[in-house]
Amino acid sequence: MEFNENNYETANELIKSILFMYVDLMKTGEIANDIEYGTFNELEYVNSTLDKSLDDYDIDIDLINIGSAIKILCIIYEQRDQYENIEEAYDSEYFTEIKKALVEGKFKHLPDIENFIELLFKTDKGFDEALKPIVDKYVAGYFERLLTSYKLSLTIVTELWKFRIIEMRTKIVEFFTPHEKLMLSWDYSEEIIEYPCTLIAKFPDETAIVYSEDGFASPDNWGVISLTDKSFGRDDGWFISLEDAFIASGYWDGELPENYEVN
Repeated sequence: MEFNENNYETANELIKSILFMYVDLMKTGEIANDIEYGTFNELEYVNSTLDKSLDDYDIDIDLINIGSAIKILCIIYEQRDQYENIEEAYDSEYFTEIKKALVEGKFKHLPDIENFIELLFKTDKGFDEALKPIVDKYVAGYFERLLTSYKLSLTIVTELWKFRIIEMRTKIVEFFTPHEKLMLSWDYSEEIIEYPCTLIAKFPDETAIVYSEDGFASPDNWGVISLTDKSFGRDDGWFISLEDAFIASGYWDGELPENYEVN
């Protein structure tokens, strides 16, 4: 299914149903019978795409695809209990549709779920044990990412209000980019180590401001890094404040705050 300007409202309704299902799953902590998963056609939407005309629309296509796959797993769970033995379930109309979807490659973008379903047709052993990590990853993980993004957004807003020059605050916003998780190499170890960070602002010369609670860590959470090297770099490239990081980036050419010193 491809969503475009003619049917984007359907995508919004799907997201509502999926979020309702996710909340129900979080209440139980696992897939169980009687999960409220809505009436949408999960096999139709499990590998949906967005037309370029929707680039400016806030539609989470990953949520639609993953949520559709989670609903499929919910129905599989229910159907297994409706038959006296698993072989009868495999011959049912719904399982036949799932097999067809596998052959058509509808789960290729979700390899762990694809592998789980493929394995299900080979053996029923360990079904429940293998199912829970998938729910934890995609359902609990979704809410965890929302919370993390919310906390980071609050942190950024707080930092912006600390800017002592209003024009500087306006300028850095021009470079803000959607939050993206990056892995940066840590050069102060004999072992190969990488830590996560979040992309905050991106500059034309492939440098960027990132936020990380690892690496040099608090209080120096704001770093100016090279997106080419993807390394934490030296400690003098990390700062206590977003204001310091922006000044160090070289992309502020106006006056500095009175009596300015790097914290």
